[in-house]
Amino acid sequence: MGIVNWFKNLFVRQYDAAKNYGANRLYRPRQSSAAQECSESWQAVTNITRDLDRNNPHVAGLKRRFQWSLVGEGNWPRPKVLKKGAIDEFDFDKNLNLEILKRWEKWSKKASANGDSIYQLQRVAANTFFIDGGVLIRKVYKDRGMCLEAIELDQLDSNYDREADLKGIRVVDGIEIDAFNEPVAYYIKRRFPTEANSDTIRVKAEEIINLFDRERPTQIRGISRLASGAMNLKNIKEFRADTMTLARVATGYGIFIETPNPEDGFQEAYDPNDDIEFINPGAVRYLRSGEKATVVNSQHPAANYADFVKSELMSASVGTGMSYESVSNDGSNTNFSGSRQMMLLERAMSRTTFAVFEEIFYSKIYEWFLENEIYFNGLKIKDFEAERERYLAVAWSRPKREWVDPLKDANTAKTEIEMGVNTLTEYCEQNGKDIEEVVATKKYEKELFKKAGLLTEEENKEVEENA
Repeated sequence: MGIVNWFKNLFVRQYDAAKNYGANRLYRPRQSSAAQECSESWQAVTNITRDLDRNNPHVAGLKRRFQWSLVGEGNWPRPKVLKKGAIDEFDFDKNLNLEILKRWEKWSKKASANGDSIYQLQRVAANTFFIDGGVLIRKVYKDRGMCLEAIELDQLDSNYDREADLKGIRVVDGIEIDAFNEPVAYYIKRRFPTEANSDTIRVKAEEIINLFDRERPTQIRGISRLASGAMNLKNIKEFRADTMTLARVATGYGIFIETPNPEDGFQEAYDPNDDIEFINPGAVRYLRSGEKATVVNSQHPAANYADFVKSELMSASVGTGMSYESVSNDGSNTNFSGSRQMMLLERAMSRTTFAVFEEIFYSKIYEWFLENEIYFNGLKIKDFEAERERYLAVAWSRPKREWVDPLKDANTAKTEIEMGVNTLTEYCEQNGKDIEEVVATKKYEKELFKKAGLLTEEENKEVEENA
């Protein structure tokens, strides 16, 4: 019967990955939920990625590029509250929006529970999102009011698991979830596990932001962006260290003596603490009968060193979603078109990640901030609960994008606006600016030039055209 099934499988249409014969017949990863995979692998993966961040320049550079593209100088809100009974979508309540922004600027300076600004917290969140896969942000209260506490995922009490009760509530990896995998509460250690044996507290989900990018329905926490490429980067680190060690040995101990006289002591094992005997340049030494000198030919780094490193960096770049040029900081093997294409892909990735931060992180802290100002700090909005969506309307600044090809990019943007397929508002937002601020600044400049008795650039052009 087994032989019949074997022949039958030869003619059944199926995916190659599902075949139970051939060279890959033993490649059968086990089935598991995303929650199980993260629970079993997260600590081991994160320990490696953190070590690489500390000791691998490629990873350190990748993390910084990720942070720069996502956070830049910091992302701040631009309140977009419309007037009550607004006549269109641009009929903003300017006074209220300005008041909210002023309060944000004051609160943001020490928004973190440890005294950091909100922008430092954003950078920390971006770093841990990339290296650890996510971070917990908890809403707490101190003497100065509401603050945000960043909590590393290590502090989730992963030993606190509980099977589902009659309502379907269960605890997985320190996170209490309902029957639909929605978080109910988090079990968090007060101190980092390796620092002290601390107790575990239960924190309601509405007080926690679990910042991660969900990739599977059953996933309840994140995994490092480096997870799939970490071993490639580790291989580079180890291969480089081994190559350097061999090169030092080859150059430092360049001559070995073979002798039939064991009493000379050459048979003893090498001890790196022993004194090294050097040969003076130009010296002539005579060996005894039977002794033979062998000169070690240093071939390190070997001819395949550069190709190996490049291959591993390419694999790592695919896993992280960044270009090889960004991972390696090497632009010698590409042309302008190739580099531009890779940069555009990276920008697309950055926009996607920014959307995750805006949806999960920024929108929630803005809601917490506004509630705190209304309920505790005297911001007068009487109908906030009745019209939450109107008052929570906000646009977030984005990191400024540097030009790839300044003249071409500017001309392209101008053409798109003239064709009507783009707007100045959208163009400003793409470059980390707000159209209202741009217009207000242009108005200020025009008035400033007028007071000084000078013409603006536009007015000069009009004079030239009419001349």
